[in-house]
Amino acid sequence: MKKKKKQEPLNVNRFIKELLVDELGFPFKQIVNDISFEKYTGNKRPDILIS
Repeated sequence: MKKKKKQEPLNVNRFIKELLVDELGFPFKQIVNDISFEKYTGNKRPDILIS
């Protein structure tokens, strides 16, 4: 049986840098990683806001 290569989870900072900035071309200064909506949404992951 072939073992699967362990893959690093895509964390928020890596997602912002690799996908939003590098691939899609969003300016980094317009992206906010915000957790203040957690009390309203119940979502433990941060919200990513793009202005």
